[in-house]
Amino acid sequence: MPFSSSKHLAIDLRNDWLPPFSNLNYLRLDYNQIGPSFPSWIQSQKEIAYLSLVDVGIADTIPTGFCIACSKITYLDLSKNKLRGQIPHIIVFPSAFYINLGYNNLDGPLPIFPTTSVTLFLEYNFFSGPLPQNIDQLTLGLLYLDMSLNSIEGSLTPSISKIKSLTVLALKNNKLSGQLPQNWTDLPSLRVFDVTNNNLSGKVPASLGFLSSLRLLSLGNNNFIGKLPPSLGNCSKLINLNLGGNKFNESLPTWIGEKLSSLMMLSLRSSLLHGNIPREFCLLSNLQVVDIAHNHLSGAIPQCLGNLSKEGKNMKANQTEENEEDNNGGKETEVSSFYISMALGFIVGFWPVCGTLLMKASWRHAYFQFFDNLKEKVVVFLMVNAAHFRRNQDRVGENLNRGYIGEFGVYSAAAKRIEQGPFL
Repeated sequence: MPFSSSKHLAIDLRNDWLPPFSNLNYLRLDYNQIGPSFPSWIQSQKEIAYLSLVDVGIADTIPTGFCIACSKITYLDLSKNKLRGQIPHIIVFPSAFYINLGYNNLDGPLPIFPTTSVTLFLEYNFFSGPLPQNIDQLTLGLLYLDMSLNSIEGSLTPSISKIKSLTVLALKNNKLSGQLPQNWTDLPSLRVFDVTNNNLSGKVPASLGFLSSLRLLSLGNNNFIGKLPPSLGNCSKLINLNLGGNKFNESLPTWIGEKLSSLMMLSLRSSLLHGNIPREFCLLSNLQVVDIAHNHLSGAIPQCLGNLSKEGKNMKANQTEENEEDNNGGKETEVSSFYISMALGFIVGFWPVCGTLLMKASWRHAYFQFFDNLKEKVVVFLMVNAAHFRRNQDRVGENLNRGYIGEFGVYSAAAKRIEQGPFL
């Protein structure tokens, strides 16, 4: 029963309604209005395997009876609702390999998910407490784990680095503290590792260099210290490297330019870096954005970096006072020329037009009437296009595969793979 797209359908059923069928195995009602109550009639569908209720206006708790009665679910997507409260303390959906509860208001400790889980999206909730110490035994074949923007506390348990199948690990914007696990040699498939905006500390483990499949590494806005391990140069497939907002207190490493030739985005801002910008950065031919502002860098910016769109903004904050003094003479000349040109432009451009409007009333009325009409047309145009844009966004949201989107965007093929699964 696929009824998807722009919330054009409102399903209003009594809480005690029972459907005339009981063997439904596929139900998809995304972007329609079903809530605010959780549809209790679904509990009568004990054979259901695929359930997708994305953005249907549910503002309720997840009933324990639903978790027990619908134990055969393999695909569950309840994202973008207003689900609240804690998830029942049972093994949730023991057969499920895709669970998406993201963008809700769920809280409490993390529930016990089945060992069959391949994809767990729990981002944008209020889950709290520590990660399970034996998380590697609870999620044997996990590929995607996104628990960003919650309130998860404690250290990053070493067992998380033993989930050999893991491809995406996203834990940004939580309350994690302590050091990173020291052993990262068992994750050959990890492509995204994001722990931005936590309270992690200590040195960056050298074993991160064994993550040869890594595309995004984001350790920004923590309290890491010491020097960056040169072994990170072995992550040659990196596209996005964010290490800003830490306390490395060293010079810019030359191995970034020598070994990370695939880099497109690089952030090392506010990391207590000093010294010159190494010429090895000229080897980063794919670099699109570099941000090394708010450090203690000195010297000249290599000319080879001049074509970067954000280079000027994000590097000039490091220039020394000596360089500024060298350029004072040229700046004074430029300022003088600017003011002279502005005065001439005012005399030549302003008075012929505005003087005529002041002197001739008919011209003045026609001028302002023109802009009144133009304003009305612009308002109508914006309102029509805004409505059209919202409709298109709903359609795009319907067609996009769900995936973790980091700072450079990593789209997973999980949804396609799952929808082609054997349970249909």
